[in-house]
Amino acid sequence: MPTSVTPPSITSITLDKPNGYNAGDTITATVNYVAGTSSSTSTRTYTGTATDSVTGQSGQIQVTFTTSDNAIDAESVTVSDTGSRNWTKVSDNGSVAVFTATA
Repeated sequence: MPTSVTPPSITSITLDKPNGYNAGDTITATVNYVAGTSSSTSTRTYTGTATDSVTGQSGQIQVTFTTSDNAIDAESVTVSDTGSRNWTKVSDNGSVAVFTATA
């Protein structure tokens, strides 16, 4: 029987302080997603844009999924941004992943 292939999808990316961050603040990003399946290993990257309401500057946050063996590998859900911050995965329950970085 053929394996169905469904791409992972992001339903939302939420930052904990929509009004901006001060230098040194902890940024918390919550990524809600639906896991996908694939019959072969593949990597997909999704990008969202967040705008600082104080400065008007915007940056991008990227979430990367790697699917393998007909299931998503939750350990491969990662975040990066255009500010070159180091993001740390705090939790991931298979549909919600939480990451932190320093502003």
